[in-house]
Amino acid sequence: MGETDINSYDIVNSDNGIVGTVEYTYHTAVKGFKVTQSRTQKDKTGNTIVDERW
Repeated sequence: MGETDINSYDIVNSDNGIVGTVEYTYHTAVKGFKVTQSRTQKDKTGNTIVDERW
């Protein structure tokens, strides 16, 4: 168990059209207080562009 915060963002172009999304996850484990973070960026068709974890 732990606590997880998930934030989602839209990526917009200069015409305010949505061209992709980013999801940022921040997870804190209860035991040991280990923190993990991730970022996943997808284009508007759902293809993963960036998938990072640290």
